[in-house]
Amino acid sequence: MHNEDYKKLVGKETTYKTYSRYILTRNHLADFFASKYKSRDIILADISPKFVSDFYTFVRNNGDHSNNYSMKFVQRFRTIYNVALNNGWVSTDPFATFKFHFDKTERGCLTLEDVKMMLGKKMPSERLEAVRDVFVFSCWNTY
Repeated sequence: MHNEDYKKLVGKETTYKTYSRYILTRNHLADFFASKYKSRDIILADISPKFVSDFYTFVRNNGDHSNNYSMKFVQRFRTIYNVALNNGWVSTDPFATFKFHFDKTERGCLTLEDVKMMLGKKMPSERLEAVRDVFVFSCWNTY
């Protein structure tokens, strides 16, 4: 349900890349169900804090992924689960005790050429064009 609704926002409020990450989250969850529960599905009420923790561990260990990569999948899972919580389909939040922690990463700096290339990029929505323009403006103030 969430992913179908989210797909309708592609090109308007979000990008296909973000949508594809939700699809990948669903695929990781399906692989996790199959591996741990020998099933293709699970009852929402059966999702517990241990389930969430085990899902994080599953993603982290399948493919030797980093903590931050794995945390993003748990974060997207929580976003999807919150649809069920907000609609009253479940009454407990298995993410309440899960500790989200992202490792600090060292990022490189953009070059002047990078900023110019970003300025020339066609964005899929007016909202993203405004975000890009504000970001580029803030970059010009640093050069």
